[in-house]
Amino acid sequence: MATPPQPSSLSARLNTFVAKSRVGKRFKLVERKTTFTTEVRAGTTTFLTMAYILAVNGNILADSGGTCSVSDCIPLCSNPTIPLSNCTASTYRIIKPDESCKFNPVNPGYADCLQKTRKDLIVATVASSLIGCLIMGVLANLPLALAPGMGTNAYFTYTVVGFHGSGYSSSTLVTIGACPEIFSCSISPPLLRRLTAQMVCSRTVLCRAISCVSIGGWRVQHSGLAFLVL
Repeated sequence: MATPPQPSSLSARLNTFVAKSRVGKRFKLVERKTTFTTEVRAGTTTFLTMAYILAVNGNILADSGGTCSVSDCIPLCSNPTIPLSNCTASTYRIIKPDESCKFNPVNPGYADCLQKTRKDLIVATVASSLIGCLIMGVLANLPLALAPGMGTNAYFTYTVVGFHGSGYSSSTLVTIGACPEIFSCSISPPLLRRLTAQMVCSRTVLCRAISCVSIGGWRVQHSGLAFLVL
């Protein structure tokens, strides 16, 4: 009896090996008519499409001022070119920090606090996105990447909190801003959110159309394995 022809290319051999492994069986690569290399390309495409969020989310939230306040501002000499230690002449005076230190020209102490806050927010964005993508890919086995939204963060930064804390953080605005999250949580018990997620990529044609709009025409396949590369 003749033996079936073996895959010749390296990628084909790799796809066959992974498909027969525990990883391939866990993510049902054969049943979903996809391959390991396709999933890697799909995951890479998704990461490149969403990577901007890591920096943009931190920058937007840092504009709210974060935990920085007037207490982070430092006293300055009336002549900004002269260090505070040399501000002893009668023509100079020491300017005590007030609310204006948070706005242009931004006080150096407040600017340093904002820079530290921005870095912390970028790390928090990376951590939350990584955890969300791993849970969605490993446990739910769905081809959906999770990251902070770019609408709600801007709303709370520039409308609720205001630039460097200059807004009006009323309970009404907070409640209105939380409505989308409340609605999202309300549909979780009946598993409507899971059904909606499964419908997004229920057909390969739909997945191809979505990926073509996003970048490069690479296919977003049915397996959650694609998002392990995130």
